[in-house]
Amino acid sequence: MINIPIWVDSRGSGEKELFTLLSSKHLDIRQKYLDSADICFGEVGIERKEINDLVNSVIGENRHYWQQIKLLKDTYKKPIVIIEGIVNWKDKMVAGIILSTLLKWNIPIIQTHNIYDTAERIYQMFTCYGANKCKSYPPIVIKKGLTVKEIQWCMLMTIRGVGTETSKKILKYVEFNNIGKSDPEQLSKNVKGLGIKTATKLVEVFK
Repeated sequence: MINIPIWVDSRGSGEKELFTLLSSKHLDIRQKYLDSADICFGEVGIERKEINDLVNSVIGENRHYWQQIKLLKDTYKKPIVIIEGIVNWKDKMVAGIILSTLLKWNIPIIQTHNIYDTAERIYQMFTCYGANKCKSYPPIVIKKGLTVKEIQWCMLMTIRGVGTETSKKILKYVEFNNIGKSDPEQLSKNVKGLGIKTATKLVEVFK
């Protein structure tokens, strides 16, 4: 078997710091522009998200989280998401994103305290997985189609109580860009299966 290195994406200050931390552990680690994942080795692809950036990557200006994890799942046999920082489970948006990743995308999540903890978890995974398995080079990224509607469904399903069918019904009743302008009572009344509490939260989030 060929010894495989750890590949770290060459973009981002966090990834550069992670590269330095992993290098100090005397691992075979290299930097490369990665089309999918922030870190990879063999069949393992890891997407790293700081908790402060998690929500912004779903509903902020740079909202690309669902595209990232779909690409991750399509490309790697062992996709993993690392969430760095303290998770506030009372934050329904954060909880919704995490639970959707786990239950709807079937991607395991590892929570770490900080970037030092992240480096330690990656080191443990790499040594446990073995440094002599599969390919030594990152796999070719598999870009399967994700329509605008599918992305919108995923964003709606980050709200607890909104599943696939409910998200489709919501978008039949109101255009995606107008959800934040909707009246929660009317939304709940016209979308079968959507409770008033969930409708209220949905409008608040997209407002």
